Amino acid sequence: TDVRYSVSREMPFKEQVHAALTEDLRENRFNALYIAETPNLLAEVGLGDLPMCMTASHVRDINHPKGEDYHWHGIPEGLIARLPELLSRPVMILNSDTRWGDVVVVTAAVDNDGNPVLVSIRPNGSANVEGVKGPANFITSMYGKDRDFSGWIERNAQNGRVLYWDR
Repeated sequence: TDVRYSVSREMPFKEQVHAALTEDLRENRFNALYIAETPNLLAEVGLGDLPMCMTASHVRDINHPKGEDYHWHGIPEGLIARLPELLSRPVMILNSDTRWGDVVVVTAAVDNDGNPVLVSIRPNGSANVEGVKGPANFITSMYGKDRDFSGWIERNAQNGRVLYWDR
């Protein structure tokens, strides 16, 4: 089945993010937002030609000010809305060092604390967008890497996890 979530394309991602953050989502919190088709660089490293999606509840969690819940990352709405652009021009793409099969994108953006913003992706998952369930590359988080970024990069390089690096 070739599911492409055509209804969601009528609302730009920026507007979907705003709606996820401002509307009552009790009934639709697990409904996925359509971000974009998988950018070429991500497809080339193995993510394939699938839509990229994330749930409205993930948008709320990553936007929520940092606090006791480790899912809260304090990423501003405007930065979340830039996901399609950030994913299309990654600084690095790595295999996750914490979750087998996942991919981490290092973006050119920084969070409010000046930390590099990373996006974790579950390749070849599925998403429910406006009642249509289909295959998708699923964004599982977006956060500022606040501890030992250069050491983390070095360890990933030494362990062969780097799939792409824009030098």
